[in-house]
Parts: sequence; C-alpha cells; structure tokens
Amino acid sequence: MLPNRSSEAYSYTTIRYLIDADRNIDVPVGIVLCNTDQRRLFFRLPLEEERITNVSSATAKASLKLAQTKIEHWLKTGSGR
Repeated sequence: MLPNRSSEAYSYTTIRYLIDADRNIDVPVGIVLCNTDQRRLFFRLPLEEERITNVSSATAKASLKLAQTKIEHWLKTGSGR
C-alpha cells in the first residue's frame, strides 16, 4: 500500500541483499518509504511469485521479514537513532 496524498513528505531507502560477502556484492530487493512526522512506513518487498536473480527466495524471504520487523520496532520504540 502506498501513500495517497502527494502533500506528505517521504524519504526512502533501498533494501539490499548481500549475495557474496567476499566480493561485497549485493542486489536491491526492496524499498521502504518513511514519513517520520507521522511515524509511518511502507514496505515493498518481493512478492511470492517474484524472483530475484542469484538470490534464494526461501532464504531471502526469512531475512527480509526479519529486517521489516526490526525496522518497524525501531520506529515504534525510537531506538536505532
């Protein structure tokens, strides 16, 4: 779900998945829109049927869900600042 009103200010970041730690190679796998004034987040992560080149869907899905949970917790508690 994306924001409806264009008057709201959002920042964004991409979520990247490390596929080769030795060579520091990662791929973009999602995006997070953030409105800090309203303390709202919108995640766009891969859907069930979407494939990401060179990334195991099962492994990535668990990691991305964990990342989403942690980011949402940081926003709610104010930790991570």
